[in-house]
Order: sequence, then C-alpha cells, then structure tokens
Amino acid sequence: MQIVYQLVGPMERTVLGKEELARREAFLNARAAPDTSFKVQSVASGPPSIESAYDAAIGVPAMLDAVHRAEASGADAVI
Repeated sequence: MQIVYQLVGPMERTVLGKEELARREAFLNARAAPDTSFKVQSVASGPPSIESAYDAAIGVPAMLDAVHRAEASGADAVI
C-alpha cells in the first residue's frame, strides 16, 4: 500500500526546507507495516504554514490538485 502524506504548504520555503520532508518520510517508513510505504510531499504553492482561516482557505486549490496527482500516480490513500 502506498500512502501519500500531503503537507498543506510548500515546506521548501520554510527554514526546515526539503530536509524536513525527508526526515518525516523516513520516520513514517520506519514505522510502517512491511507492505506499506509513505511518501511525504508538499504542495507547490500556497502559504508555507497555516496561521489563519484565510491561509487554510487559499491553500485548498493546491491541496486538491496534489490529491488528484497522488491518486493518478497510484496512491492508495492520502493523509
């Protein structure tokens, strides 16, 4: 089973950067069932973090696009 852990903002634009994506992915995969793999990804646009209802709302289009791409690439689930 392939699970995509979808972040709601472009983490590459934060001080944590791409390294945080890799750290989270390694953490999840180390704890996953033998037949399960996780892919952690962020969206391409939107606020780097959700600080308000406005930030959450403007991030929805990018998040929906990411979910559709995950489905098309064969993901069994998106978190």
